[in-house]
Amino acid sequence: MNWKKFGIVSLIAFPILLVIDVVYDAITSKNGVQASEILGVKNLIFKSITAAIIGFFVATSKKEKQG
Repeated sequence: MNWKKFGIVSLIAFPILLVIDVVYDAITSKNGVQASEILGVKNLIFKSITAAIIGFFVATSKKEKQG
């Protein structure tokens, strides 16, 4: 596994997941965006686990050669 690629992709995926969560909450929530829910420990743990899973799949994927 390419650890450098794993780390970079995980660090890029985490803020993207936070932005997606904020946009989703803004669209679906009647009370608007609440920082306490977005920055809650439970929410951040799930986002970091998801970012690590995304990083793992990107780091272990192999590009197929065409030809």
